[in-house]
Amino acid sequence: IKLYPVTRVVKDGWTVVYDEGLLNKIRAARLSALPCETGGVLLGIVDTKSRTLQLVDTLPPPNDSVASPTNFTRGKEGLSDALLSVHKRTAGIVDYVGDWHSHPNGCGASPSSDDNLLIAKLAETMSQDGLPALMLIVSDTEISITVI
Repeated sequence: IKLYPVTRVVKDGWTVVYDEGLLNKIRAARLSALPCETGGVLLGIVDTKSRTLQLVDTLPPPNDSVASPTNFTRGKEGLSDALLSVHKRTAGIVDYVGDWHSHPNGCGASPSSDDNLLIAKLAETMSQDGLPALMLIVSDTEISITVI
């Protein structure tokens, strides 16, 4: 197993931990999808006591996802089965923790107004289980992480 440098960032009282290997995977997916945006589900471990989100992997975009040069809407086809497989392989430890998507070349990674609406809706859903919602956005020059 190749080891990568680890990054820890604090966002809204939550520590988000991820390694360069995960970012490399996300950046590669972004590059292969250009000029369209792309995205997917983030997998990780939530520790509510220490308020830590450990990001461990991502799933490819479901087949019913819709992508264009200025938009990405993650689909749901096959997602339940993929998450069930992750649960089985990790004894229920690794789960869905949020979404990621890309922005086109020349655009920053700051959330757009549509992104802010999406993270608010996601936060509403996740809060029903006492969990935070996370969104990661990657551009050609930066990443942003939002936790609500």
